[in-house]
Amino acid sequence: MNQEFLDSAITILWNDIDSKKGFPAERPLLAHYTSMSTLENILKRKEIWLSNPLYMNDLEELRFGMTTGAQMLIENKDIEKACGSAEAHTSLIGAFNRYYSAFNQEGALDTYVACFSDHDPNNHDGTLSMWRGYGAGGGGAALILDTQAVPHIENSPFILSPVSYFSGDERKAKIEIALKNVASLARTAEQDERKLQALAYAWFLRLQIFALFSKHRGFEEEKEWRLVYLKDRDQNNALTSMINYAITARGVEPKLKLHLEDAGTALQSPIDLNRIFDSILLGPTISNALAYASTKRMLTILKYPNLANKLRSSSIPFRH
Repeated sequence: MNQEFLDSAITILWNDIDSKKGFPAERPLLAHYTSMSTLENILKRKEIWLSNPLYMNDLEELRFGMTTGAQMLIENKDIEKACGSAEAHTSLIGAFNRYYSAFNQEGALDTYVACFSDHDPNNHDGTLSMWRGYGAGGGGAALILDTQAVPHIENSPFILSPVSYFSGDERKAKIEIALKNVASLARTAEQDERKLQALAYAWFLRLQIFALFSKHRGFEEEKEWRLVYLKDRDQNNALTSMINYAITARGVEPKLKLHLEDAGTALQSPIDLNRIFDSILLGPTISNALAYASTKRMLTILKYPNLANKLRSSSIPFRH
């Protein structure tokens, strides 16, 4: 693979991404809506579990981005012409198919995602749709994280960024625009096998990120941010020991059990949990004095006095 050509292709194929959006340029409060038992486990173990995207609720969103982008590459006549010969086009498509197949069989297994919602600091109630969908039907909690306290690490294996929302046609249009750049790069590859392989890999990487950070417009009110771990970016295997599993109602699932303090040490960027964990909102169906007092006791016993002092109850008049 031609590394110089790969670097150039990545720069060109990423030119539609606004560097001012996402971490570290933006550092919002992020809410993680979950059940009370999961909240307790996060605080007790000092762990956030990242899930494999193929087990997430929006599985079809990921598949749509990857399969549509793959098919549009294969069918694009401009790219076929730009390759200069049938052999060069076959080489490009073959290389892409190998990366795509490897992702389906292996790479997807060690891609992990944690989901959050952009949280307005003046919002002391949370978002009703988030309570319904992710906060145990209103009987859970929202753990608010402050990304101001998250250290920025060069060459991190993580990407923290907001999700973009499109209709199906809009997503196809975005892919079509990006494929024009693929065609231009195919011309400059001049039928060089190593350059075509690099181009195929660059397109695979771009398509992967597009699929992971885009969703249908119907989910727009979630204002989702995603923390994504990509194993191939973890070049020093700093966090591979945290790749694990969990037994769920769906069977055995791959997980990245991200121990926050150990991760900070491994990445040489210490993490202060008392700063990262900003506050907690109790869901609307358990917003009563007894639940509030019991949760405050839990936080005190688990040695999070700052969270105990910043515990709030949602006042949304919702009953599950």
